[in-house]
Amino acid sequence: MVYIIVDLEATCWEKRENRPSEIIEIGAVAINNEGEWIDEFACFVKPVIHPILSDFCTQLTSINQTMVDGAPGFPEALEAFRNWITDCTAPEEPYLLCSWGHYDRVQFKNDCVWHQLDTDWLASHISLKHQYADLKNLRRPIGMKKALRQEGLKLEGTHHRGLDDAQNIAKIFLNYFEFLTIPAYKNQILPMLEKTEDTLVLDLQYLPCIAYFVQFIKFPRICLDIYENYEKQSYRNRCYVLLSNKVESLTVPVIKGNRKQLYKDIKIDYNQKWLLQHGRSISSAYGKAPFYEYFADDFHQVLHKKHPYLLDLNLELLTICLKLLNLSQNFELSNNYLNLTDLKGFQEGRSAIHPKKGFAPDGQYDTFNYPQVFGKQFVPNLSVLDLLFCEGPNAGFVLKQTLNLQTTQTQTKTRDTEKT
Repeated sequence: MVYIIVDLEATCWEKRENRPSEIIEIGAVAINNEGEWIDEFACFVKPVIHPILSDFCTQLTSINQTMVDGAPGFPEALEAFRNWITDCTAPEEPYLLCSWGHYDRVQFKNDCVWHQLDTDWLASHISLKHQYADLKNLRRPIGMKKALRQEGLKLEGTHHRGLDDAQNIAKIFLNYFEFLTIPAYKNQILPMLEKTEDTLVLDLQYLPCIAYFVQFIKFPRICLDIYENYEKQSYRNRCYVLLSNKVESLTVPVIKGNRKQLYKDIKIDYNQKWLLQHGRSISSAYGKAPFYEYFADDFHQVLHKKHPYLLDLNLELLTICLKLLNLSQNFELSNNYLNLTDLKGFQEGRSAIHPKKGFAPDGQYDTFNYPQVFGKQFVPNLSVLDLLFCEGPNAGFVLKQTLNLQTTQTQTKTRDTEKT
């Protein structure tokens, strides 16, 4: 394993303005498993969206216009950076990107998307800022400069310069190298993704759990049955989030009729103050998550549209989740109840993913671990909110690795059964 301690500088302005930032400098240090300094990387990058640096940006970073005007564009600079990573690693040896916070990974991804470049190389990443806060039992993460002071380390070089900051971060990294949490999924990419050609029939759920979205990778087509009878105490109107001291159920109250009702006819009860409770719980659970500020407004806006029917609320939330996860919206709604007894090419999935099954890692619910906001013990298969707010652009990768994990477990169980 090689650890790539990276720091970026980007275009910025004194007042927050609705302008996209672009990387103008990449600085990095490579460190091996023995804690030895392997090599360093530094490169200016020429911005193209707003090519003229602001006075504020130059004053903050000491990077001037001449430095970036003569620099390569982002595609060329990124190619040089990735080639340098390859040179620092042995064949098949994994690497882990480490930065002070999640900003650097997000900025890399934004620039890659703008230039239509691959982002898979960003999958292996940790925030040293957040891990440092956990190790020191801090109430909230702190800046690199303050962390250096706490460690009795001198800030060397120029603050807000790529390589200088990367070198300073590396000093903190080496102090806590043996105590860092390196999630297993970052280093282990399994080879198979077990898929099927059948259409899976599912119920439409409220902010569904991780196991639900894994099915959108496994099956090429999903049919959501909205003509089924509504089932109480199911994921159709509830989800689970992780608070500081417990897993909490968030339930959407519905207006109950005098008889069995079709799912498509279920109305939401807005006389109860569930929107306020859900908002507070989600904010309490994920307000400090690294990607909360990026996605929270999307969900807030949908929830406060006050859709009269549960179907409409769940459908819009599902559409947003699939978009944020970069998954294909390969689903359709049924136009009648689907009796699968005589239908070929369909698999039953309605109520297969159910809260009464709990969160035990039994194969279906096992999840590749990722850093969660609270708790030392990982809680699998919470609402997709947990995954999105904690992992952001890496969420789709976690889903694929979860499917790989479940596939491996299923194959192992099958072999064990055959042996007995």
